[in-house]
Amino acid sequence: MQRRYDALRPRIVSLSIENGSEAVDAALREIVVRFDRPVSDDGWSVVPVVGPSGPVPGAQERFPKITWKALDSTRATYALGRGLDSAGTTFRLGVELEPSHVYELQLNTARGYGFRSVRDGAPLSPYRIRFKTRAAGGPQR
Repeated sequence: MQRRYDALRPRIVSLSIENGSEAVDAALREIVVRFDRPVSDDGWSVVPVVGPSGPVPGAQERFPKITWKALDSTRATYALGRGLDSAGTTFRLGVELEPSHVYELQLNTARGYGFRSVRDGAPLSPYRIRFKTRAAGGPQR
């Protein structure tokens, strides 16, 4: 039963940054997430890392400054429930990053809020993104 349900869940097929990277350019202004199928976004999709009883210690300090979500080819001030392309498979998120900083964010919550399959409403499993920016003027890898 669980295996059948998991097969209905959307999956992330690519990120514009390498998850777990220790050398992301602090000048990066956009994170792009691509899904394997069309999804909808109910507004609780991008959150600080959350554990069973709420945000984990230090989660807010590691959460990047979100500046905008893309609406097809246009940028809009960050607003809940807006940020997918017209096909529902690409999510673009504007960010402001600082050098030498560890960032973590989570897509979806354990309670199922966030990105859901358009076809059957199955939620994306909570997905943690973690990366560190290079030092100012640091070498690119």
